[in-house]
Amino acid sequence: MISRFPDFTPLNLELQAELKAYLKANPPLGSEYTFTNLFGWQRSADYQAARFGDGFLLRRSHRSGRETLLEPLVTRGGLEALEAGFDYLAGRGRMAEAERVTESFLERFPAVAEKFRVVEDRDNHDYLYLVRELIDLAGEKFHDKQNLYRQFVRKYRFSYRPMTGADIQAGLDFVDHWCRKRECDKYEGLNQEKRAVRRMLKNFETLGLRGGLLEIEGNPVALTLGEPLNPETYVIHVEKADSAYTGVYQAINREFLKEAAAGFRFVNREQDMGLLGLRQAKLSYNPVRLVRKYRLFPAGAQAGQLGGS
Repeated sequence: MISRFPDFTPLNLELQAELKAYLKANPPLGSEYTFTNLFGWQRSADYQAARFGDGFLLRRSHRSGRETLLEPLVTRGGLEALEAGFDYLAGRGRMAEAERVTESFLERFPAVAEKFRVVEDRDNHDYLYLVRELIDLAGEKFHDKQNLYRQFVRKYRFSYRPMTGADIQAGLDFVDHWCRKRECDKYEGLNQEKRAVRRMLKNFETLGLRGGLLEIEGNPVALTLGEPLNPETYVIHVEKADSAYTGVYQAINREFLKEAAAGFRFVNREQDMGLLGLRQAKLSYNPVRLVRKYRLFPAGAQAGQLGGS
């Protein structure tokens, strides 16, 4: 059971029912606010949860020693939740800061922007697309993507299948293969992502995820994982492919959306983390909008005092 604030409980599978019940009743806009993402990244971020008001406060620890709040998961009293959380951080000798705060939270609680300093966090904006557009790849704006997909279909004898529990080991093996090619061990960010993806895969059925595998001659060449985010939006948590195969990313994206997300209007493909190549790739798929996110600080905080990402 999740402790009552100011006590926090480290995120673990036993908390899944409590958090998912809240998120089902109050569907999120930002991709961070699924149990899958919080649980997957828990070992890197040390996410902890506390009951507050009619919902929860979430706390994150950073390698630098910083501690931050995430957007309070509450339907009322958003300002009070942040004030209590900031007082808590100050009591621990930490600078008060909240991150990954979505535009919808600021719209629901306008007093927050009056009380705190609000800083746009472009690197963590989510990219939102129309599912039908990414399935059809029709028209001039998707000409290049359609061309890559057609090359894949022409060049390779491939098969696609929805993942089941029997495919978990194949998924783990493919992630290891992808990371060897990308030399994940040399880059802390990629290493953390690898751990998060493996954690999602190992708990694939318990988390209620859906996934897809693309194979050529019986060997996996692409993997994806996703789930519903809100009634209109599907979220893609993981998409990995062997780029040695031309058009493989277009193929896994299209096949998975056709199979798992055709009933949704939007697909959220998460953020670019400030990586230029990833930003260009996400923009090239013609997002219909960005889900904007912000960082919050005490009103008097100066630019030099603001914490890093």
